[in-house]
Amino acid sequence: IILIIFTIIGNLIFEFLHITVGSFRIAGGIVLLIIALQMVKGNTPQSKLNAREKEENMERDQVGVVPLGVPLLAGPGSITTVMIAATDGEPSWFISILVIIVCTAIVLASAYIILRNSDLIFKRIGRTGAKVFSRIMGLLLAAIAVQFIAEGIKDLFPILA
Repeated sequence: IILIIFTIIGNLIFEFLHITVGSFRIAGGIVLLIIALQMVKGNTPQSKLNAREKEENMERDQVGVVPLGVPLLAGPGSITTVMIAATDGEPSWFISILVIIVCTAIVLASAYIILRNSDLIFKRIGRTGAKVFSRIMGLLLAAIAVQFIAEGIKDLFPILA
């Protein structure tokens, strides 16, 4: 719902706040880059922790899945992506909005299936596999973030393009 609202009223927010798409791309790219770097960085290596710290870290990882996972699904990175996609409307504004809503529904369904089966997935890939996958996804997210920043710079400073 949050993403659909930002998709539909994103242009109005830009106009009301006098924000250009280029500046929003740069800001959104920086936010995405921070999130990506946190994903790539990962946690403190377990070998440097004592037994009590390892146990606390395991509990913290388990507690963080639900409260932290939900805002990330419709967090700053997602909002940035849908607002930029909505303002870049190639064929027409309505078709762009419709495509974004359909894509959001597909991502929501995929996230539901993955989260619903997360225990099974985690058992199959293990903690190490989950960390490796998270770091790879963080690297891909960093590349998307850099692309957002580059496009924003091109928008704000066309002479650099």
